[in-house]
Amino acid sequence: MFALLLAVLPIMVSPSVPSAHASPATGTVCITTSTSATSCPSSPPAVIGPLTVNDNFTVGVFIQGSDAMGGFDIYVAADPAYLTPTNATLGTLIAGPSLTSICVNGSALTSACTPNSANGPGVVEVSTVESSGENECGGTSPCSGMAFNITYRVIGFVTSTNISYPSNPSCSTSSVGTTDTCVLVADNTGTPLSETVQGATVRAPAFDYSLSNSGPISITHGSSGTVTITATLTSVDTQSVTLSCVSSSLPAGITCGSFTVNPVTPTASSVLTINVGSSVVPGSYSLDVTGSPLGATTTPTTVSLTVSLPTTTSVACSPVSITTGTATSCTVTVTDTSSSPSTPTGSVSLSTDSTGTFSSNSCTLVASSSSVASCSVSYTPSVVGSGTHLITAIYSGDSSHASSNGSYPLTVTSPATAPTILGLSPSLFYIIVGIAVIVLVILSLLALRRRGRTPQQ
Repeated sequence: MFALLLAVLPIMVSPSVPSAHASPATGTVCITTSTSATSCPSSPPAVIGPLTVNDNFTVGVFIQGSDAMGGFDIYVAADPAYLTPTNATLGTLIAGPSLTSICVNGSALTSACTPNSANGPGVVEVSTVESSGENECGGTSPCSGMAFNITYRVIGFVTSTNISYPSNPSCSTSSVGTTDTCVLVADNTGTPLSETVQGATVRAPAFDYSLSNSGPISITHGSSGTVTITATLTSVDTQSVTLSCVSSSLPAGITCGSFTVNPVTPTASSVLTINVGSSVVPGSYSLDVTGSPLGATTTPTTVSLTVSLPTTTSVACSPVSITTGTATSCTVTVTDTSSSPSTPTGSVSLSTDSTGTFSSNSCTLVASSSSVASCSVSYTPSVVGSGTHLITAIYSGDSSHASSNGSYPLTVTSPATAPTILGLSPSLFYIIVGIAVIVLVILSLLALRRRGRTPQQ
């Protein structure tokens, strides 16, 4: 449109309006962060953001301090891998726009795109002239105003990207000195006016991440436990982060061991080992894990842990072998194995890996000594199954004691089978035989009587 603009403007000029410039000025074509801006940024380039993917924003293309113009043809470019222009509209600089052409991403929104030019992905071209043939601002210089607006959508991650003005051999007639920068602002005679250009920088949020952990965790005193620390990236930029425990947050007797991975690059996880000394009193504790460097909003993550006394749980059943349908008594014993033990309290739940019935699925511990507590339930198997029923007891712990579990293999058999005669129990068989003998004797006597025979005296 450069050639068309230069050709059209002299034709449209009004003979009553002078076009000479007593003292030519150099104006500025700039990108503004507001569509209602009345001047270019005081500290160029304009900085837009922080923005993230799928954010939409609109900028203004402003002409400031220029000689009075009769039209313009300006191209604006952005990296299409990160920004895509979705629309462009005229501003108020040209009071009576005519022969307007708006081209976005190489596709015409108004009129037609200039062929063999800088148009293409990420590029916006806007061209228009004053329909009256006069220069804007009443022909008085300097002249300023909003030329047009562009709406963009963020489509890719990048720390920062620029909005600028492309160069192309087709733009050899340019307002920017002797360059082929595609910015042409001309007066109503088609004379290019002198301009400088200012672009803009679109930036993503500063490096940022959040810290979290897989706690709470439980550790018996005198031993160690692990917790997973996760650093989750919440910005575009990324860098290595060194994880560490905040020393001032560590309770007495509790120390941090090593991380499985350190440093990490968010998003990533690392497993931390936490050591608890045998002198640590059972109870609830916490410690903080941080990263270096911290992100813009990163705060340490707090790991909650419970320190408890170690226990063991065992199960013993008597009788050790039973038949289906008969009961056995199973006793659960929970023992505090610490160097300074106390009696475990609470309850124990029981289960079987086969089919049977407990008198109760749980029982409450009763102290047996200063370090031992126990309780009992009965168990009646209903099937033989594999011949071994695994009786499992789970101690859920108390405020001072850790949970534990234990199992007992109970032997289960079928009841003994009584001997049979012809499939009948012996007693039933002999009853039937006896009855049969009596019946035979009676039948024999009746038969003799019918024949008139009697036994000899």
